[in-house]
Amino acid sequence: MNKLKFNIQKLYLIKALQYFMLSMPIIVLFFNDHHGLSFMDIMILKSIYSFSIAILEIPSGIFADYIGKKTSIVLGCFFMFFGFLLFSYFSNYEVFIIAEILLATGSSMISGSDSALLYDSLIKLKSEKNYTKIEGANYSVGNFSEAIAGILGGFLASFSLLLPIYIQTGVLFSCILVSITLIEPINNNQKVNSIINNIFNNVIYILKFNRKLLWIILFSSIMGLASLSTAWLVQPYLIEINLTAESFGIIWAFLNVTAGIGSFYSFKIEKHNTLNKIIIYSSILISIPLLILFFQLNIFGIVFLFLIYLIRGIIHPILKNNINIITQTNIRSTILSIRNFGIRVSFAIISPILGYLADLDKGINFSFLVLFLIFSLCTIFLIVLKLFWVDKKK
Repeated sequence: MNKLKFNIQKLYLIKALQYFMLSMPIIVLFFNDHHGLSFMDIMILKSIYSFSIAILEIPSGIFADYIGKKTSIVLGCFFMFFGFLLFSYFSNYEVFIIAEILLATGSSMISGSDSALLYDSLIKLKSEKNYTKIEGANYSVGNFSEAIAGILGGFLASFSLLLPIYIQTGVLFSCILVSITLIEPINNNQKVNSIINNIFNNVIYILKFNRKLLWIILFSSIMGLASLSTAWLVQPYLIEINLTAESFGIIWAFLNVTAGIGSFYSFKIEKHNTLNKIIIYSSILISIPLLILFFQLNIFGIVFLFLIYLIRGIIHPILKNNINIITQTNIRSTILSIRNFGIRVSFAIISPILGYLADLDKGINFSFLVLFLIFSLCTIFLIVLKLFWVDKKK
């Protein structure tokens, strides 16, 4: 039992290594300047990545629930390592597609499994009430790690755009070594009779029996779409206002510190506010900056990127906690994967459009406008749905 306490620290370390993304603040420059890809080409790569995750999310969640969450995390780390290995030594678009699929496979096997393993560990330790606090701290670790990597990555890129890629590949290898030491808290001896039946049964479970869970998954999807799309529009925005690669790293670092601070204090916000109040305020505080970024193509617009990152840091641990509370252990990874499926499908659909607009002269403004319209319309619909359908259920 005491050994399970170390799962928390190990998951923190895995998150830190996984998010020590030296390449992230300069990845658009890596593709655009070093390999000559357009913004649309880059967004198509990201769309392939997201579609791959979407296809794999639910099966990988079922795999984790029945084969083991630790096994899923270990394999995920392996796939991510090999994906970056391809980025390091190849330069053609077709290999980049294979690398994105490998990274997507790894990410889908880790996402959901890490949160579920954390929650299961806390159940065994009789500390599940602390989940939001610990998950928030875990998010913060990832954000702060990405922030440090952002500064270092921008600095390394001033020497070579390949240097951050090489070092990140080595970091991901160390992630494999840590993941192997995790302990599976709950041994699930159920047999997998039919993966298709399990997917079908879990989806029916959500649609038919649990309106609140269905709603949280839908709301998480649109929140994830907004934050993920914004993250991929940050670098085209910085390119448009003519900032240097070193500046990219510093701004990326502070954006992630902001998200980390939001995640760290999310449990306090959850404790003192109702879920309805949190979702309404978070929706407003993401919608307004997206609209302002349509009009504000200059260095002052960066302030509104920070606000979006702050809300992103606050809302995701809270939504995950609400999913975990109302989901049973043997399908927790699957349900969390369904949440991620929604995020990735929506991003995969709109990201090429955002990339196409970003390639146009001053088109990055219109990318933010399209994102604002999609996000605002969806959140208005979902808030009305919650107030008059979910909350009214007896």
